[in-house]
Amino acid sequence: KTKHGPRNKFQECLADIRSKGIEILPPDINESGSSFRVSNGGDGIRAGLSFVRGIAKSAPLISECAPYDTLHDFFKLDRDWRKMNKRVIEALIFSGAFDSLWQNRKQMLEIYTRWNKKKDKRKKTSEEMDVLLTSAMEDQAVCEIEDFTFREKMGHQLQYFGFYLTSSPIEMFKEEIAEFKFDKPDSILESGKGRAIGVITKLDKAMTKANKPFIKMTIVIGDTSLSGIMIWSEQIKMFGRILDIGNCIAVYVKRNPKFNNWQLINGMRQKTIRLVAKGSQ
Repeated sequence: KTKHGPRNKFQECLADIRSKGIEILPPDINESGSSFRVSNGGDGIRAGLSFVRGIAKSAPLISECAPYDTLHDFFKLDRDWRKMNKRVIEALIFSGAFDSLWQNRKQMLEIYTRWNKKKDKRKKTSEEMDVLLTSAMEDQAVCEIEDFTFREKMGHQLQYFGFYLTSSPIEMFKEEIAEFKFDKPDSILESGKGRAIGVITKLDKAMTKANKPFIKMTIVIGDTSLSGIMIWSEQIKMFGRILDIGNCIAVYVKRNPKFNNWQLINGMRQKTIRLVAKGSQ
């Protein structure tokens, strides 16, 4: 579960919003409140800062000091840097919260890293720190840094939100998926079986009463999820090396109504689980 409710229902709600042509936007240090709200430009729904893992205590301070016209406005020495530490700033960068001030996130990370290495509030004046920030922003080496790829950014969403926010993770693997045959999500849910292609978002590991390991796996297929796909000990031995969060897999499954979960079934001429593409995690 997320702090805002069951994860699958929450993701399905986001998917339903996207299906209506409404864009889900990442959090923004100038626009975001604590929860979701219509963006200032009216072009979508903006995620709240409180959804970013690790910055809940800092979110009120960020919103209270907004707006920020430039990076210099944000990185002032009079900020309470006990609440705005390295972990918080990196979470803001990776989640896209600085995009309105600096679109290239990998460049933004380098700018902050350089500034933070030289930050000493006891010895540096605000003017000196501004010069250091400007120097990093204008450095040619920084300007030549290419941004994170779409797949990397989606991986960051899973890391810092616990779910995929702006689009279905399947979008990351369009080219690879085109080479596979699979059943449509609606068909699998209706018939209770089929070959699904999805992205692994959760792996709950546990032990049976006989002290054998098993895994409850969740994958995102299209705009919905299959939860509770049971991977037993022998299957872990066979497929464990490809079971990583963020990986895209093809899997044959059948619903088990008695236990409200999904079981693996042997595929015709193909492996029960097959790696489609490795994720960014």
